[in-house]
Amino acid sequence: MRVWRRTTAVGRWRGIVTTGAVCLSVLVASVLAGCGPEEAQFTPRSTAMPVPALTAAGEPSPTPTPSPTPTEPVLHGGNPVTVTGTQWWAWSLLDRRTGQSWGSASERETNRSVSMIKFWLAALYLHDHPQPAQKWVNDISIMIRDSNNDAAMRVFWELGGRVPVMAGMQAICDVTGPNIPPGYWWASTWISPYDTNRLAECVASGRAMTPQWTQWLLDEMRQVRGNGDFGIRSVFAEPLRSRVAIKNGWNVEEGVWYVNCLAISDSWILTVESRSSSFVAGRDACVNVTKQLMAEPAVNPSA
Repeated sequence: MRVWRRTTAVGRWRGIVTTGAVCLSVLVASVLAGCGPEEAQFTPRSTAMPVPALTAAGEPSPTPTPSPTPTEPVLHGGNPVTVTGTQWWAWSLLDRRTGQSWGSASERETNRSVSMIKFWLAALYLHDHPQPAQKWVNDISIMIRDSNNDAAMRVFWELGGRVPVMAGMQAICDVTGPNIPPGYWWASTWISPYDTNRLAECVASGRAMTPQWTQWLLDEMRQVRGNGDFGIRSVFAEPLRSRVAIKNGWNVEEGVWYVNCLAISDSWILTVESRSSSFVAGRDACVNVTKQLMAEPAVNPSA
């Protein structure tokens, strides 16, 4: 339980009603930043696949890790990177083995996260509730695997909304740059690639959750499927592709496509963010940046 979050039931429900009223009025006019139904232009995802159950001790059941472990790609973070077809783009690459990082000149500029931030909602919930009820495990699973927005809303409000979600970034991971404007929700988290990498490393290194939940969340991110399975890891062949944990976000608002890609591997983290006139341009930016920063790994002799 976080000692730095103090809310009352009355205050929390007042916040929900107020935010709901704001979003309802905006939806009547158009699909805008924090209130529009993200990814509404795509076919709704199936949630039929069973999700992991908890053990008697309240821990996640083990999820098999893809094997054999592949050789990691060679990082070329110092390479000049070019992207075409986008209005704005930024990237940040972290070598998890050395702590060295590289980025575009715009790596500390912010973009609307859309669904990419769901990995943090999951981590913060599991930080606060190391023995969650099965229904919350189910919600987190489909929020990650299928980018389910209804599940994300339930988790977001259970955490207390925008203020606790931002405060957790600082208290747990010492990340202070992201911002959710008043009256908006998780989809309007404005965050830079640089801060996304810092949050992701905090989660992947085990600072945010117990070891069991850390591994479970990364395994869920490796199982992202359907419309959300694009971008960075598509550059790699198996078995490396299955080892890369991802969370992407995409949505169009007033003709501008926000397309963001986060990928976490055993030895590196890469975030690419963009704004463009099409989903394809944003998706291709994630792929093209990856190709310019990483060389295909050699074949693992032990495989």
